[in-house]
Amino acid sequence: MFSVDEIAGVIRWVSFALIVVPFMSLTRGFFQGYQQFTPTAVSQLLEQIVRILFVLAGVYVVINFMEESPRTAISFAVFAAFIGALAGLAILGYYWKREKPEFDRLLDSSTHSNGASLKDMYRELIVYIFPIVLVGLANPLFQFVDMITFNRAMSSIGLASVSDGQLAMLNFTTHKIVMIPVMIGTAFSMALIPIVTGYFTTGNRTAMTRSLDQTYQIVAFLTFPMVLGLMILSGEFYHLLFEEDAVGAAILRSYAPASILFALYTVTGSILQAIDRHKWIVLNLLIGLLLKLALNIPLIKLFEAQGAILATVIGYGVAVALNIAVASNALHYRSRMVIRRMVLILLFNGMMVLAAWLTLKGLRLFGPADSKGTAFLYILVTAAVGAAVYAVLAFKSGLAQKLFGNRLKRIADKLGL
Repeated sequence: MFSVDEIAGVIRWVSFALIVVPFMSLTRGFFQGYQQFTPTAVSQLLEQIVRILFVLAGVYVVINFMEESPRTAISFAVFAAFIGALAGLAILGYYWKREKPEFDRLLDSSTHSNGASLKDMYRELIVYIFPIVLVGLANPLFQFVDMITFNRAMSSIGLASVSDGQLAMLNFTTHKIVMIPVMIGTAFSMALIPIVTGYFTTGNRTAMTRSLDQTYQIVAFLTFPMVLGLMILSGEFYHLLFEEDAVGAAILRSYAPASILFALYTVTGSILQAIDRHKWIVLNLLIGLLLKLALNIPLIKLFEAQGAILATVIGYGVAVALNIAVASNALHYRSRMVIRRMVLILLFNGMMVLAAWLTLKGLRLFGPADSKGTAFLYILVTAAVGAAVYAVLAFKSGLAQKLFGNRLKRIADKLGL
């Protein structure tokens, strides 16, 4: 079990992020108020990439070179939130400097109105900001449920001795890896949300349907292969980044598919924000959280750490399904084309998985990945083969060009694909 001093130390380290995060959030909100979502999307992507890289590199250095305990590494890992926030704020600063002349011009040409009272402004601010905050807090809230229930459930089935270790694997080590596909998938798709808002406001159903089609397809196109890659290479990834541990690898393999739901929740929650369905964001998340809270202990007793993952999948799955249902009903959104494209994406992923799995099996004939260098080599070769197969299929079919536009089409033409 963690002591009070150890937990207090973790809180002290993570509190550094509070110096930067409010300024970063205010700046993102300012850009979004002017319908500029690119700074937010780019800063979120870079923030998470820097944070995850800092976590992985920092924990590796602390454990393997400084020879400190995993508990010290956890304190170091949470400090990564501050480093990631600095990176995100730096990107926002770049966009601010680039757009400032336009903002100055708008300020000079603007007219001032005294029609709204402070009371009305604060009421509107709270109504809009609470659902937005909830979308960002969804994942930490699900993790919080694990923190308050996991050890108790594991102790009740006589596994108190391994409870802390598995909880750390679930909420810290594997979670950092699982969030990588989420950040990449959502960063590309979220750029389409302001377009959806514009089409919704003007009542352009055809264009709005096309934008939603593209949003869902991009999430699937980017997250599916990364999730499947993490599942195939779970043992090698966990060994490379942390240590050789069959339990940790199994948790990563089971947890990886949840990242698809994490990405979909962020995207669908943002769509509901874009079409002014804020109350449904709160309601759907509460339903998902209640399911997680109700199912967590029974499922942990049955399946240990896998049970906590299953409860998360059920809770997130219901919340995502409700978000999609509300958005589809409000927008009268129906699209058979997305279903056909999803089938095509799944087919390409199946071919990619087969190629990657055969490659990994062939590499293992030379011996297991019993060192970090070997694990890295196996990951590099297997991922390269899988990515090459997936890229060729996507380009040859024209799917990649349709999803990412003319710029990618020109690149494909130059490569002869």
